[in-house]
Amino acid sequence: MKRYKVIVLPAAKDDERAILKYLLGISGYTARYYHKLFAEKFRSLAEFPLRCPPAKNEKYAKLGYHYLVINYYLAFFTVEGDTVKIQRIFDGRSDYTAQI
Repeated sequence: MKRYKVIVLPAAKDDERAILKYLLGISGYTARYYHKLFAEKFRSLAEFPLRCPPAKNEKYAKLGYHYLVINYYLAFFTVEGDTVKIQRIFDGRSDYTAQI
């Protein structure tokens, strides 16, 4: 079975930090839960990244973006050769299409 290398790019790391900081203001438990959940879901992309659907926005789908649903959040990524690059993480309830 092919395994992919998973890289979280700086913009996605910044997104994750901002999300966790926000959640920490609500609940330490929730922030820790999402910190572990993000790591677990990102690791899962090492085996079958293309199980995730292409971006709904046609422009981004043509650029090869896929998205991974993590509860309320969407992690957008591309697959380049044997590497999954997590590009950004957004709240799925927001207008994120202008931010990718």
